[in-house]
Amino acid sequence: MKHLFVILALLLIAIPVSGYDRIAQGSTVYIGETYDISGTTGWAEQIAWYGESGRYSSDSTPIQILNLPNQAHTAQASQYYYTISNDVFGDHLGGWYQYYGAETGDEHGNLLAFYVEKTRPIKITSTNTTTGMISYIVGGNDTYVKTPDNILPEVRVADYLLARGDDFDIPVYNTTNAWLFGRISGLYNYRSVNNSVELRKDLILGMETGDYTLVLQTPTTEYFTVRYNEELNTIEWFDEDWFVVRKIHADGFSPRVFLDKMREIIPNTRDTFREYNLTIQDPSVSIVSVDERYVGGISILDVRGYTNTNPGTVIKLILDEDKQIFPHEISAHTYSGVAKGEMNGNMRYYQIYVPIAWDDVAPGMHTIKATTDVGGAMYYDFPIFEMPADSYRPNATLKYINDRNPWIPTPTPEVRITIIEKQVVVERTIKVNVTPSNEQLAAIRASADYDVIKTVVGWLVLACVLFIVFGLGGKYALDVYRRAKK
Repeated sequence: MKHLFVILALLLIAIPVSGYDRIAQGSTVYIGETYDISGTTGWAEQIAWYGESGRYSSDSTPIQILNLPNQAHTAQASQYYYTISNDVFGDHLGGWYQYYGAETGDEHGNLLAFYVEKTRPIKITSTNTTTGMISYIVGGNDTYVKTPDNILPEVRVADYLLARGDDFDIPVYNTTNAWLFGRISGLYNYRSVNNSVELRKDLILGMETGDYTLVLQTPTTEYFTVRYNEELNTIEWFDEDWFVVRKIHADGFSPRVFLDKMREIIPNTRDTFREYNLTIQDPSVSIVSVDERYVGGISILDVRGYTNTNPGTVIKLILDEDKQIFPHEISAHTYSGVAKGEMNGNMRYYQIYVPIAWDDVAPGMHTIKATTDVGGAMYYDFPIFEMPADSYRPNATLKYINDRNPWIPTPTPEVRITIIEKQVVVERTIKVNVTPSNEQLAAIRASADYDVIKTVVGWLVLACVLFIVFGLGGKYALDVYRRAKK
């Protein structure tokens, strides 16, 4: 009787419960979105496309045929969560029809499964300035929420990133068991509740930080075929070949040895197992950049950084905490924001504006302290400089942070002198005798006559000078002689 009960239990098929909107036949679907299309495909195992404006008829030939996944609600592809991917449908917009083969035509009924369009028409209705979330109206009364583009580059750590002190919820679409294997810490056979694997913070606080392997187990029937018996500390699974429940005692197994044993069992079971990397860290926050900006008529410091805490966690920045004496002064210099991003393996990020009144801050070193609600802190030091008074600068007491001097003087024109050297090459010298003209001969004769006259006059002047010198000298000598004789 017991064996009969096991057979019946294994043969029972789980009733699928869709996690996405179930669309009606002929509905419009959009690239990049996921739907429950089980209500659009009828009994068909394939869908066909006849062109963007094509229509199914008995004498037409499909341009594209796709095999449909089954309607079992498993972790693999299923009609209950069918994604209209750009790779498959991006170049095949328009109607997709149920396809039963060429012998079945449109005259047998409406075979249109769904109609594919590129993008969903959206209208922004509101933006939350605190969280940065943008709300969109998408036809009818449906409201979709979109996270703004990242303000910092993505930093990936693992498939899932979790800070100790945070809760961690993994959405699932049917009953799921979670297994967590670390170096010395582990969590086995942890059952989902209300379509979510809820890892409470008190569980995470008891685990060491580091890298873990997360395994999500979903059944393909009503019951799991692998389980952990905590009372006996055994791994138990149903062996269909021998129709018995087998056990492995896990006494002395580290979590990673336990995982290795699970991997040996998995191929012999009906359950579906998916492995992910999960990293548990102590809460942390960082400051990546501090930039001066002018927003809304005031000067602010645009502070950006990363954190590993959950999206929505409050981030606080305190300016010059060590310079504030009283609690109300600290409160007046505290500015808050929230962590943004997705609940995945990427670091979350934040952006907070810190108003700064230049008249109230002194030149020198200043500090910004960043903290989160669940722990972690970082200090960021930056200098503020004051430019000396100078009549050539517009503000005699201009202040700026770090090396971001806002004064850029007019550049002095640069004068460049380029010397181009040219080399002249003399290839041959030719001497040509030319007969002088009459004018040239007359000038030569006049020059010669002038030279003769000048020479004669010079000799005459010299003769006169000598005559006078010797004449006067002789006379003087004669007079001296006569006096001496008397």
